[in-house]
Amino acid sequence: MFKNTLMQNFYLSNNYQTMLKKIHMKALFLAATLVFLLSFTIDAQAQRSYSPKFRGSLYNSFRRADKWTFIAGTGISVMNSDNTTRNYSSSIGLMKGNGYGVNANAGVMYQFTPQVALLGNLEYARFNGAQDMAGYKLKNSFSFSSEAVSFSGSAVFNIANNYTLAGLYRRSIRNRMIMVPYAKVGLGVMRYNAVSFGEATDEPDSEFKPTYPAIAAVIPVSAGLRFRCSNEFSFAPELTLNLTTTDYLDNTKRKGGYTGSTDQFVTASIKVFYTPHL
Repeated sequence: MFKNTLMQNFYLSNNYQTMLKKIHMKALFLAATLVFLLSFTIDAQAQRSYSPKFRGSLYNSFRRADKWTFIAGTGISVMNSDNTTRNYSSSIGLMKGNGYGVNANAGVMYQFTPQVALLGNLEYARFNGAQDMAGYKLKNSFSFSSEAVSFSGSAVFNIANNYTLAGLYRRSIRNRMIMVPYAKVGLGVMRYNAVSFGEATDEPDSEFKPTYPAIAAVIPVSAGLRFRCSNEFSFAPELTLNLTTTDYLDNTKRKGGYTGSTDQFVTASIKVFYTPHL
């Protein structure tokens, strides 16, 4: 019987390895196909956008374009709080356990070149995290409420070829929609308040807590897709990772976390761009 068991395990192991090899080969084939298609597309766009015709069209359009843009947006922010760091799986859901809430932002952007702009942004975020009421999780879970106001300066990079960017800066788009991906990275300061408490248990362990309101640095890193839908207005879905220097955004300090030891938060928002003809 022992010999038969070993033989069965051997065959199962061989079958498992064969299956893994097949999956690996399929993954390599799909990856190679994707790289080939992307290379072909990028090469075609590059040849088109770097021709003298499109270079001239871009810089002529940008020279006449309005450079100031006013931006406003709203969305939802989810924190990487310490409510998830003691290896428990929340029965109330990832967002409620980590803490989430409304986000609002407004900013002014100046376009220095067709590809690069500078943005000043004011942002408000609120978070509410819930304690998991399962009896065996009370020791490791807590409720908290916090809010933060930040101001940051960011460099914005448009990621598109010359032909697309020329359409973005034309005075009139004539019922067309122009789509431009962008990325941005910045540095700012954040002022925040936080309070935490537990139900049927002591407050979570913590070391020195700052006096609120407290100050921390924040580094916003974003990616978005801007759609110019009229001569003055654009809109963009945007995803931002806010890297902070504090572990007290949830009023609790613990080791671990999905994105590091400090309390980072992710914001998904919809933004409206208004570029007036000055």
